[in-house]
Amino acid sequence: MCCELRVAWCGSLFACYLLLVTCNWCADCGMRGETLLTVRQRIIELLREGEMDARELSRAVSIREKEVCDHLRHIARSLAVKGNKLSIQPARCLSCDYVFKDRQRFTRPGRCPRCKKTHLQSPSYFID
Repeated sequence: MCCELRVAWCGSLFACYLLLVTCNWCADCGMRGETLLTVRQRIIELLREGEMDARELSRAVSIREKEVCDHLRHIARSLAVKGNKLSIQPARCLSCDYVFKDRQRFTRPGRCPRCKKTHLQSPSYFID
């Protein structure tokens, strides 16, 4: 049989993924093979469909929320090379409506600089 299932390891326990390695058509089993998408490719597809925050992305691709922010940094660079842009809808304080408009980091801020409270709306991301 020419189809085999491999685990691709990228250094992180949560970011490893299964990869189905096949030819275009397997004469032994009669199945047409597909290559599964990587975590970053899945995140890109989700962001092309609509705006999502880090928590929603982490649930959709089954990785930790902190890892999503690392992937987003790399995705932004990859998209820039292709002429696309990963845009950020900035975080906002739910107590005083302060908007973190100048923040370029993909992580969620810890607290509001104006009122010092931690009740914040997370930033969301989308692809232009």
